[in-house]
Amino acid sequence: MANTALAQWLERLQAAHPVEIELGLERVAAVWQRLAGEQGWPLSFGDLPVVSVAGTNGKGSTVAAIEALALGHGLRVGCYTSPHLLRFNERIRLSGSEIDDAQLVAALDRVDRARDGVPLTFFEHTTLAALAIFASAPLDLIVLEVGLGGRLDAVNIIDADVAVVTSIDLDHQSFLGNSRAAIAVEKLGIARAGRPLLIGEADHPDGFAAAVAATAAEPHWVGEAFSCTVDGDQWRYRDAGIEIGPLPRSALLPINLALGLAAYRQLGLAFMADTATAALARAGVVGRQQRLTWRGRQLLLDVAHNPAGCRQLAATLAGLDQPAVAVASAFADKDFAAMVAPLRGLIGRWWVAPIAANPRAADAPMLAQLIYNGGSQADAVASLGEALRAAVAESPPESLIVVLGSFMVVAEILKEIGEGVA
Repeated sequence: MANTALAQWLERLQAAHPVEIELGLERVAAVWQRLAGEQGWPLSFGDLPVVSVAGTNGKGSTVAAIEALALGHGLRVGCYTSPHLLRFNERIRLSGSEIDDAQLVAALDRVDRARDGVPLTFFEHTTLAALAIFASAPLDLIVLEVGLGGRLDAVNIIDADVAVVTSIDLDHQSFLGNSRAAIAVEKLGIARAGRPLLIGEADHPDGFAAAVAATAAEPHWVGEAFSCTVDGDQWRYRDAGIEIGPLPRSALLPINLALGLAAYRQLGLAFMADTATAALARAGVVGRQQRLTWRGRQLLLDVAHNPAGCRQLAATLAGLDQPAVAVASAFADKDFAAMVAPLRGLIGRWWVAPIAANPRAADAPMLAQLIYNGGSQADAVASLGEALRAAVAESPPESLIVVLGSFMVVAEILKEIGEGVA
């Protein structure tokens, strides 16, 4: 299979184990042990530092901050994130560049041979491929984003030198639990005894301090060990050894940039304040409050797909002196009414459509009804592309067009606008 095109490889993996999520570490750990043993790799990368990032929202932004800091200081860094927007290769980066098809196919083939019949989900197989790529590359740092939860996520077969928990809120309750307290336990599962645990959640759920203590990790709480102070369009960072700022606000939330900086500071790697300031100013992630211009209209693309993410988006919109309309969709298992609630009064009109070719897609008329029930105008149309074109044609030209609801929504819109982006 080593010469099979990447698209065929990914289709094969989806067909071979169609279960999208199957929590548990036994199978993936067994294959990793076999693969690492065959190649002579240490199971958790030996002296090569590893940062693992979990949380309900903000994981991708925090990873981007750590990556930007490492690259700014001339370090070689491997990053693993999910999901992707347009190309699977986005999930694996070596020193800021997406992995190429040939390297990825070779790694997928290596994992396939090592598993020796052990069934793996799509995510498990591709996670092992990422780890194999990192183990074979000359790197100074590895940054791993948890896919779901933490404790039982495939990424957690690696012992992180520094663990980061960005935020804790309700999402994926069928897998993680129906309370913030239960979800916190799952997120904290990436922590390791005696090693730094960076905590960005300031609104602690019940029993959170006890859950942190149970990890036996070395906690670093936002507001205590390090701080992120926002003042209008600027923010500052401070920990016991340094103060940085003011830094300009960007599309990425200051708290996530601060978490990335705090985590990087724990690694003992090269650090200069001026370099860090410049690096954080450059950090960005596609689809995270991303600004684009298309057909002369301003767009803001955000992958917000749960109530907490929509509250963050609402805070941004509330600070803008600009009317807004929305193009949106969601999966059927999401609490769309709760997602829309914080955006009432900030978005004047909505166009909704089903996510294309996805059995989990919510019914567009139902989404429109939920918006209408909340007191806003909504139109249900056949596709997200049609929704975007309608928003451009039927909303005032000064309105900001906000795209939200899931990674799949943003991906579909990015494909729709293609080369017409400014």
